[in-house]
Amino acid sequence: MTANVEVRGIARDYLWFVVVSPMLAVCAFGYDGVYIGATWARDMRNLMVLSLLIFFTAWFSLRSHGNAGLWGACWCTMPRAAPWRRCVTRHC
Repeated sequence: MTANVEVRGIARDYLWFVVVSPMLAVCAFGYDGVYIGATWARDMRNLMVLSLLIFFTAWFSLRSHGNAGLWGACWCTMPRAAPWRRCVTRHC
């Protein structure tokens, strides 16, 4: 990593984002694996486009919060697995 004390202090402030992220992302990445394994490429593409739109919407609304807003925008795309999978896929 780094020996710079200032950089370590700033990184420590954002450590909790790194700790919480896997808990939010586990379903999304699990379903990504299922979709890729089932060769549902079109559905996977559609969901990624939806996630991109959600990310940019969240980022533009949260960017005044700096780095925390960027993390929040990333978090908005992670639980994408459950609710809208049924809406945008043909394999329900």
